[in-house]
Amino acid sequence: MQAAVSPFARLAFPQAVRGQGYVPTGIVARETKGTRTDFQERSASPLFRPFVQTDRFPRTVRVPWYVGFGLKTLIPSASCENELSLAVLSEARLMSTTRSRRRSSRRRTPTSVGKPRGVLHPRVQQVGPEHFGIVCFDCGKVRSKLLLADFYGRLLLPPTSVAHTRPALDAAVAQIRQAFEQHQLHDGVVAIERTGRYHRLVQRTFAAAGFETRILHPFVTKQYRQPVDPGNKTDDKDLAAIHRATVTGCALLEATRDEAWTSLQLLVRHRRDLVRKGAALNCQIRDHLEACLPGYAACFDKLWDSPIPWHLLRHYPSATQLREAGVTTLAQGLREAGVRFQQRTLQTVINWAEQAAPGDVAASQHLRIALALYEDRQREKQRGQVYLSSHARKLTGPTIPLKYTLT
Repeated sequence: MQAAVSPFARLAFPQAVRGQGYVPTGIVARETKGTRTDFQERSASPLFRPFVQTDRFPRTVRVPWYVGFGLKTLIPSASCENELSLAVLSEARLMSTTRSRRRSSRRRTPTSVGKPRGVLHPRVQQVGPEHFGIVCFDCGKVRSKLLLADFYGRLLLPPTSVAHTRPALDAAVAQIRQAFEQHQLHDGVVAIERTGRYHRLVQRTFAAAGFETRILHPFVTKQYRQPVDPGNKTDDKDLAAIHRATVTGCALLEATRDEAWTSLQLLVRHRRDLVRKGAALNCQIRDHLEACLPGYAACFDKLWDSPIPWHLLRHYPSATQLREAGVTTLAQGLREAGVRFQQRTLQTVINWAEQAAPGDVAASQHLRIALALYEDRQREKQRGQVYLSSHARKLTGPTIPLKYTLT
């Protein structure tokens, strides 16, 4: 089988590469499944074995290859047709044919059916199920209902209503402690169903009193109530479902909230809410502009950042007035107001005014509403930026740069 020199060896490399003392040292190709790529290496010298091409190599086969550049190591007995001396690159390697796969991390074998943050059984085994109490709370806006039972579900304190006031909550804590002593409950938890923000009051009160509080999602309560009491949703039935869910490990511990982190989280959410409200306000303003001046907003790339469109609307509230004023008058008014502009922007406005479509019914009222909403937007944006920047600076310190932008 006759071998021909690979056409890759005839590549002419730029003079800048040769001048730096680097030469092409080899072209590496890999054999791909399903193609007829076949390379052989033949050379009498053990130091350099150039790649050669066989007759089986097709003309139009794309194979991954690369050229390695290394320090010039001349070999007198070998040369190339482009008058470059051949060299050896020891670092050249064949390209990987397969991607390295990450080893799947070994998952820990669960030790309990319940969630890790809801497991109670080790503590129950330590004191005994009949000596482990579960206080269940179904919270509302102005009052909550509680129930006390042991791990088996034996009712120790019937459902009792508790108002969300300091005396009522203190009395509930005292009542629970007395019941623990009376029924010899050596350990227990307080399971509270999450209800917006209203459950936080009960959670803080019992946590401050030394009880372990756990939070239960309302969906879990629903799933544990329906099999026993389908179609019968009352506070007493929800309390029984909360107890069943707590026994199976669905009442979860929550991490202690840090004041600084919670404050920063609230600021981030407040900023997100301001941005969402600003976006809705932008849509309202644009809608009123399209009603009174169709196509006017499209004349400006930065409608909300540039003062030009709003200055023109205050002084020339119709397309006819803009067309009659002309570029010179508009430019003079902007200069007097201290607004920077470009001549092509004004020309774009005049071109639009010459072909502008008529506005909707009560176009002047649409314009007044749009301008009023824009003024409100600017005030709220400025107020929000000052508030967020000042409060975030108190949390992070003066060394961390912060920039809050409401768009």
